[in-house]
Amino acid sequence: MATQKGMLSFRLPSRRDIDDNAALAAERAALHAVSIITRRTGKGLDVDGRPFKPYGAAYAAKRAAAGRQTSPVNLTLTGTLLRGLRVLRVEPNGRRAWIGWEGQHVTRPVLTGFGAGRFRQIAQGRVSRLDQTPLTPAQSAFVKKAGQQARAAKGLQTVSYLDLVGGIERKRAFFAIRSRKERAEIVEVYRRTVRDGLQRRLNARRP
Repeated sequence: MATQKGMLSFRLPSRRDIDDNAALAAERAALHAVSIITRRTGKGLDVDGRPFKPYGAAYAAKRAAAGRQTSPVNLTLTGTLLRGLRVLRVEPNGRRAWIGWEGQHVTRPVLTGFGAGRFRQIAQGRVSRLDQTPLTPAQSAFVKKAGQQARAAKGLQTVSYLDLVGGIERKRAFFAIRSRKERAEIVEVYRRTVRDGLQRRLNARRP
């Protein structure tokens, strides 16, 4: 239909246009939240942007025996925890998205089979850590044996991610978005996705 003189015609996005783009925007915003948590935790920072509390002596010794770093604290032993964080579900209307973990986390008891006395020596720092001073031949043999045991098929254990993350959160909170900067980043991803998607649809419909 021809537009009459002195009148302006323009097309507005439909409700379906908005809902379709909102679902995509929610998914992208959730993916950005996953990225923020993963990158922040990998840097050794908690939900408030502060360095995590140091590992306890016993756990630090286990990490050292397995050839893992003890500083900075970044909650990474096998790497599967952070790699397993993903977008689980997005509502069709884009009003809500869930991020989290599925399945079971596989763990290995690093020092299983070693005597309590020897473990106390490690926990008390009387056995050098790999990231500090060179090990003696006897210490190297011990660490090698512990590492082999950690990698062996036997001794595999599983724990639900829900229990694992819940246990970690009690001492070192990481699974949250608290800062204004992080929240603003996520909102901006959502808004930009909706805006760009609607603009593409409107441009495609122009005569």
